[in-house]
Amino acid sequence: MKPEEMSASPSNQKTKWSQKKLGPLGTVAVLAVVVLVSIGVMAVFMAPDKSTTTEKPTSNSSDETAKMPSKAEWKAKLSQHFGNYAQMGVIAAWNANDFKKLMGEPSKTQSVGQSAYWYYDCSDGTIQLELNSGALMAGLMQGKINDY
Repeated sequence: MKPEEMSASPSNQKTKWSQKKLGPLGTVAVLAVVVLVSIGVMAVFMAPDKSTTTEKPTSNSSDETAKMPSKAEWKAKLSQHFGNYAQMGVIAAWNANDFKKLMGEPSKTQSVGQSAYWYYDCSDGTIQLELNSGALMAGLMQGKINDY
């Protein structure tokens, strides 16, 4: 084999590419690509998965208190819709869906035996609704309003 043919062989070509040195501009370009790829990989793997996050956004406690009604305001709103029974603290065959549309979802719920408890947080305390579970399953609210 002639020397010219040896230099054209594939193994010699590989050797030449691996031994070839990059100029300063080529080295900078390669480093820039490596850095950009690394940043992209880190961004993908370090980003939080928002589909599984269940935390509520944090807000200033003074803003929360301003939006939250007092117990008296909560009861006044209830009385405007449900009348004298609400003023006396008696829940008598109210539609559960209508109630939730008016007053919102309870901040906490609990079941004990034949009773269900709904809790509404107010700026000056909590209001508890003590409800009959059987009636509630039928979509009706029967029970009493407790203030504590």
